[in-house]
Amino acid sequence: SKIKTQTIAPAQTVYLPLITGKRNTATPTDTPMPTATNTVNTTPTTTATPVLVATETPSATSLPAPTTTPSATPTIQTGSPAFPLKLAADPNARYLVDQNNQPVLIIGDTPWSLIGQVSKEDADFYLRDTAQRGFNSVVITLVESHYADNAPRNFYGDDPYLVYEGGVPRFDTPNEAYFAHADWVIRKAGDYGLQVILAPNYLGCCGDGYVDELASSVNSLAVVQAYGTFIGNRYKDFPNLIYVWGNDTNPCGNNDSSTGCTVSQKINAMAAAVKAADPNHLHTFHSSPEYSAADIKETHNYSWIDFNITYTYLPVQGNVLNDYNRSPSMPSFLFESHYERDWNNASPLDTRKEAYVAILSGASGNHYGNNPIWHMNSISLNGINDSWKNHLDDEGRADMVHVKNLFASRNWVALVPDQTHSVLTDGYREGSNYAAAARTSDGSTVIVYTPSQRELTIAMNQVNGSAAQAWWYNPRASVAQSLGTFANSGSQGFTPPTSGDWILVLDNADQNFPTPGTAR
Repeated sequence: SKIKTQTIAPAQTVYLPLITGKRNTATPTDTPMPTATNTVNTTPTTTATPVLVATETPSATSLPAPTTTPSATPTIQTGSPAFPLKLAADPNARYLVDQNNQPVLIIGDTPWSLIGQVSKEDADFYLRDTAQRGFNSVVITLVESHYADNAPRNFYGDDPYLVYEGGVPRFDTPNEAYFAHADWVIRKAGDYGLQVILAPNYLGCCGDGYVDELASSVNSLAVVQAYGTFIGNRYKDFPNLIYVWGNDTNPCGNNDSSTGCTVSQKINAMAAAVKAADPNHLHTFHSSPEYSAADIKETHNYSWIDFNITYTYLPVQGNVLNDYNRSPSMPSFLFESHYERDWNNASPLDTRKEAYVAILSGASGNHYGNNPIWHMNSISLNGINDSWKNHLDDEGRADMVHVKNLFASRNWVALVPDQTHSVLTDGYREGSNYAAAARTSDGSTVIVYTPSQRELTIAMNQVNGSAAQAWWYNPRASVAQSLGTFANSGSQGFTPPTSGDWILVLDNADQNFPTPGTAR
């Protein structure tokens, strides 16, 4: 049969409900999308909505063949999780669950300096805004050594430690006033339905943490164990908490893969003491870039690391897929990559790409970052000196709710990354221009994210049912557009309607899934 270019009129354009926020208003500012141009067969089948028949049959069949009956679909967490989060009963689960055993997609922000830098009023302002924008997780340093105006003192002048020896704080001499303020911030986050990933002892990469103080003889093994016991006892009954250790460094130094150093031994003792006093919360490790928590768990024998997180400044699919393919598997999400407007001047496209590519490569979520929000104006970075409050509505940050809405509208826990390109057979490219594809294990949904306009060639037999319903989802504005239904055989080309990043969603048409981005 002869292939030609045919213009497909949209069956419907849907404006999705938006989370409250300055940028997110009731009416999108974007104009409705133009018609999409796709490569199709000249002769559609005769149905009310034309099913466009493609021609080539792909040879790659690495993913399991679609089944006619969808697998059991868990209830997807769309509201605030029931804290604390925990490991799933299924040892092969690649996501965390809440206390109701519902999978939780991590949509996180990174206000590292929230406890150390700002007042209660400003902390409340930030947390309320963050929850309203659809985030469910925040990363916070318990004690700042660098990224606060009066570090390590907080906004109110409270020092975290009562005793210093030779200028080195003794970790086992906590100041109640300081930690009472920290308690308030963590509880307030919980009031807004936000999980806190708390760094009890931020070590830092570059002289911006407590690594030297931890290495000091002032903080002996007994001292750091006492500090760990204090932290565990203090926070064991706080529901909305996960502990993260290390923070921008490997145990024996930034980018250091060696083991057995004094700092590594003390991290192990401190975290194990927390775990002994507080068995209610999970632990992970934030390493140097291009290492994952699973690497640290394996090389340092840290038995208390419960789940994995990925940290990379390379195109995220490489490290995320590597973590996805680990055996035994561990729950994992993208913890850190490029921050919007940070030292590398990442754009909103960059931060959107990181989130979508990570999740479609097997991550169970993503933590977004922003300069100056992460340090709350405690430093001047990349020429940005205005208030962090002016950046709560930055484009990349405002777009994270679209990530949440899309995946909450589909069975994201069943998505399998298309590593062998048996679903997206052409147009995937490589590196920073990589288009990521995933398909649910039962073949009911395929999702493809492309960072730029290009033809995406899909092996349509990877979608089950009598036909495939196709949609374009705009990650920059909550707009989804139906392209109608297509035969689920042969190859089909789809080209986004405009430049920029787009998401193609293909569903089993028999199941009548809702518009992408709307509640299931």
